[in-house]
Amino acid sequence: MSEITFIHLSDIHLRKTSGSSTDIDEDLRNAILTDIQYNAKKRLKNIKGVLVGGDIAFAGKREEYDIAKKFLGTLTSYLEIDEKNIYCVPGNHDVDQKVAQGSRSVYNAQCEIDNAETLDDADWYFEKHMSDIASPNLLFKPIEEYNNFAALYGCNINMDRTYWTANFDLGCSMKLKIRGMNSCIISNHDDHKVKDVDRKMYIGQSQLPSYESNTIWVSLCHHPV
Repeated sequence: MSEITFIHLSDIHLRKTSGSSTDIDEDLRNAILTDIQYNAKKRLKNIKGVLVGGDIAFAGKREEYDIAKKFLGTLTSYLEIDEKNIYCVPGNHDVDQKVAQGSRSVYNAQCEIDNAETLDDADWYFEKHMSDIASPNLLFKPIEEYNNFAALYGCNINMDRTYWTANFDLGCSMKLKIRGMNSCIISNHDDHKVKDVDRKMYIGQSQLPSYESNTIWVSLCHHPV
């Protein structure tokens, strides 16, 4: 079986002020790039891509993703791989929280799923919203800027594709498949309503991969399933 490797990042939390003279995280990003530049290429074999596990931005704003593009572009150039080999999923910081605050339709749809008594009920509500002919992409409105960014790498999600899958050949009739899942469907201003309590997020059973022979599945998801 052939050896392949990935670079995994998460919680970059890029702000519109990232790169400015007041940026306290620039040294950390520079340390990542330095490590990639001088160590990754020497120690890692057959690098297939960069996995970004969410919270790319800090507040889900376009300016933050413009900075993210530059950072990830530099990273992939050091790895000598194409930017199309970036794979990402959204985190709660990739959600524009003002959308749910300003839209009763979005907030009510999220609450309906969140207040479901069982996972089956939550899945039923989610399906109904996905098939709503008036507003099928309603629940994806809070991550609209994330989706514009993720589309550059083929990782955008919507009513027609609520998750993405990337395939890699391992040889010996074996495959590796990465499933990119959205765990931020109900994320909104209620996330920190109860102090010091981690709110359980909805992922849904439809995003979970099914068993396939000779296939190794890896899930890329911001929140625990």
